[in-house]
Amino acid sequence: MSFTTFLSNPKSYLALHQMEVRSDNNVLLAMNAGPENPLLGSMKSQEWSQKPGGPFLTMMKMIPHGQPVTKSLADQARIQLARLPGVSPVNIMYQTFQSAADIGFRWLQFKENFCTYMSMDAAATFFITGPLSGCTIAAGLANDGVTVVVLHANCNKASGQAARITQAQMLAEVAKDKMNATAGRLSEALYHRDYDGLGFVFGRKIGATSHWKFYAYGMDSGVKKIGEI
Repeated sequence: MSFTTFLSNPKSYLALHQMEVRSDNNVLLAMNAGPENPLLGSMKSQEWSQKPGGPFLTMMKMIPHGQPVTKSLADQARIQLARLPGVSPVNIMYQTFQSAADIGFRWLQFKENFCTYMSMDAAATFFITGPLSGCTIAAGLANDGVTVVVLHANCNKASGQAARITQAQMLAEVAKDKMNATAGRLSEALYHRDYDGLGFVFGRKIGATSHWKFYAYGMDSGVKKIGEI
């Protein structure tokens, strides 16, 4: 199974795999990163966007030292066994890679003590932001009722509930001041409520419509739908 298999049916894929996502420096070649803007409490915000002319992004399966790997016969057998009750899913890690073709995949970068954010362009059909281990994510429609926005808030200067409160404040400020959006109207993914363990949030455009569904995934909690538009 490949990343395109995941894109086509993510919930089924995640039922058989424990999946981790990471980015590499190729993100900086495929995306535009805007200026760093100050937020409350010495936090910052930054807008990200896909470069219109490419290169574009995809993801590839990796092994620990960072090289792509094809699935062995043993792994294929384990995936089949994972369909049975009581059998653990296969652990797998995907990392961003450049793609000459635009497959509609968009990535929102994580940055420590930042709220990163992006708007989905017309060609976008799927996004991921991660990895998550306490961050708060928001996704949904801007106040224009058309633009799909995604925000990723991280506060490593605090922990637990204090971090989540700060992240909520970061999301509210960036949504209002940078994205013409209202945080309370966006779907949110919170640690321990919507995901547990290392995870990520993904969104999927349904068919040729403007309908999107948003999900949170954690290795210890599985997949949870957090909203749709």
